[in-house]
Amino acid sequence: MKIIFHTALSLGAAATLNAAASLTLLNDNFTDETLSGWTPPSGMSMSVTNDSAGIGSGNALLIKTTSSNRRGTALFDQPVTLSASNSITLKMDYRYLYGPTNLNQSLEFRFTDSVSVSSNYMGIVMNPATNAAQALIFGRKGDTNEGKKNSFNHGTNTQSIVLTVTRIVDTNNISWAQFDLSWTNNPAGPYTAGKTSAVVNPAAEFTFDTLSIGITGGAKTDGLLLDNILVTTTESGVITPVLGDVEIGILPGSTNVALTWLSENGVSYGVEATTNLVTGPWDQAMISIPGNGGSVSVTGTLVEAETFYRVYVEE
Repeated sequence: MKIIFHTALSLGAAATLNAAASLTLLNDNFTDETLSGWTPPSGMSMSVTNDSAGIGSGNALLIKTTSSNRRGTALFDQPVTLSASNSITLKMDYRYLYGPTNLNQSLEFRFTDSVSVSSNYMGIVMNPATNAAQALIFGRKGDTNEGKKNSFNHGTNTQSIVLTVTRIVDTNNISWAQFDLSWTNNPAGPYTAGKTSAVVNPAAEFTFDTLSIGITGGAKTDGLLLDNILVTTTESGVITPVLGDVEIGILPGSTNVALTWLSENGVSYGVEATTNLVTGPWDQAMISIPGNGGSVSVTGTLVEAETFYRVYVEE
């Protein structure tokens, strides 16, 4: 029995569609034990380690720095540009291996873009020790003092943080950024910062494709652990979904064929088949296969000895 496989994104053309209410941009719990997608700068090391006794969810990303102001990055699955009233959210667990005591061991989270990572960003900086009166700073490039709050002692406790940046557009069509932050074990509770100053170039400043995590200030750290990192957006604009490589195989002891590919949340897929790659026709084999942000597998019965398949994104 001979099987020939052919794949096309959407009848030979890239498809566009409206995203779901919540689109996943980055999802990493490090179960694959790799640093895929993560890039540390000089002066920072990254490794995957088991932290079941700490954060408690298995593997975690361990960050160490030997120099100050080090920022590691992870690319999103795709870029996003926020329109009015839409937001981008980071959810993450973290803890220090050793309780920080230095004012300058500041922890920084940024949404940014890979082209202008140091000139276009929105995020927070916070001091995890106890000796700072103004320890939490929200803001964007050139406008970093919009919200401040007293520090609290992190110690080595696990923190679960949720950071949301929302694009606000007023009646004069002026864009602003709104920051909301909450995390566990903080005696002060959740915090909402004041709006930033007016965003002059919102098309650029509200475009993100990278998460940046850094240790800033004048100190280094002997160990910061991160896990369960999830970045999502409510943006419902047009996106171009990515269709990963498609794997094909025959299920043992049967004539059933299995197709597997990397999917995206909020995207539906279809499968077509033909016995003649030159003249067709292409017949509908499966429709409305929902993506889940991970691998999707479907099976079907192989009728002809030589069959071609293609997977496409539904409009």
